[in-house]
Amino acid sequence: METGGQAPQLQAARLRQNRPQLCGRGRSLLGRPDQRSCVRVQSHFIQGHLGVVRSIASGESLVTFDTIASISMDQKNQGLTQAVAFSQDDSLPIWPYTAAIFKAAPHPNAAKLFLSWYLSPEQQAKTGNWSSRSDVPPPYGWKPILSYKVVNNYREFLTNTIQLAELRKRFEVYTGPVKNTGGVR
Repeated sequence: METGGQAPQLQAARLRQNRPQLCGRGRSLLGRPDQRSCVRVQSHFIQGHLGVVRSIASGESLVTFDTIASISMDQKNQGLTQAVAFSQDDSLPIWPYTAAIFKAAPHPNAAKLFLSWYLSPEQQAKTGNWSSRSDVPPPYGWKPILSYKVVNNYREFLTNTIQLAELRKRFEVYTGPVKNTGGVR
């Protein structure tokens, strides 16, 4: 979860301003175990992870439950306000970044050179993502990805169209209908 890099007391003060309550699993956003400590937030939908990260960095948004950690850390490394935390209670959704060379690729040797370069230990250490290579340490001093509580069924999740439609309806209660604005602003 991103917190905008502010002290918890300041975050709580800014979030308690006549806004809808946000709580989860009997714990508030700030980790307190009772409903009285739930914080109030003004939620809104931002399409695309880069837009979410930029909204946190600009101060427009204070917190998100959905980010790509490497994008957030890239922004932090550029001096923008970002912080990433991994829940010990809720599962972290993960998915693979995959690559392939098509059988009829017009330049298969160039593709092989690119993938060899990209999968080299030196390049994998620069991506800001967890590498599939065992000789590349996790980024940013984090633990190995599978040492976190993860949910690793992204393909099954995306191919269950009934579940996706129900989930979208549930989220639209909070965000309104999704408007595909396209591109990054």
